[in-house]
Amino acid sequence: MNKFILSFSLSFCFLLNSALPVTHVYFTKMYFKYYPKYSAEEQKLFLIGTVFPDIRYMGDCDRGDTHWDAISLKEVLEETDPFIAGMKFHSYVDIVREDLVVKEGIYPKLKTLVASDNIHTFLKLAEDEYYIHDGSYAEIPNILAEVLPQEIETGIPEKNIRKWHQAIVFLFISNPAQALQFAALSGKTILNITPEQMQIWNKCFKTVVQDELIVSWCKKLSFHFEEEMKPSKIADTQN
Repeated sequence: MNKFILSFSLSFCFLLNSALPVTHVYFTKMYFKYYPKYSAEEQKLFLIGTVFPDIRYMGDCDRGDTHWDAISLKEVLEETDPFIAGMKFHSYVDIVREDLVVKEGIYPKLKTLVASDNIHTFLKLAEDEYYIHDGSYAEIPNILAEVLPQEIETGIPEKNIRKWHQAIVFLFISNPAQALQFAALSGKTILNITPEQMQIWNKCFKTVVQDELIVSWCKKLSFHFEEEMKPSKIADTQN
């Protein structure tokens, strides 16, 4: 139990300024569908790259070391290193997702269902819970069993990279709802989420995730990325 709680506490660091790992992997697989130019080995490097950037929350690097403030899908496609392409895709997903969240007014709508000062975090958890049941991720634990030379070359200690991989795997094998239960049981403040707030989230999480607001939002987000990733869309931006 303590090991699970520790793993989730570490994983919770994803939650400040980005989509969660399940969401990133979900849209990475969508990207592979539209652009099947990567070999199996290159897909593995890309996947590790796309979940790597938020390791910054462990304190070993700054956001600017792993994120781009502006990035296009065309730039992802033009990147020749699959690991770096995955990192760039991570930033691309963060930017496109947040733009749509704001445009659709999802945060104020969600506040009608969940009373919280951390509504951004709750939405990311809800999205991951939806997408973990809408995809297949059996290969992720095996992929993240390996630490890449490119990760070590960043200067981050290998032991911390392994802890990061383990934390991500935990979220995939437990799912966000179960991970939230472990966090609520810990009785600890995780980042700025108080134990009291965690208990409230834990009680309402499954109900809110099944609410039409979340279901329709996640479907809309998926459709939006489908449209953004179509080769014809990229061609239009080049004209």
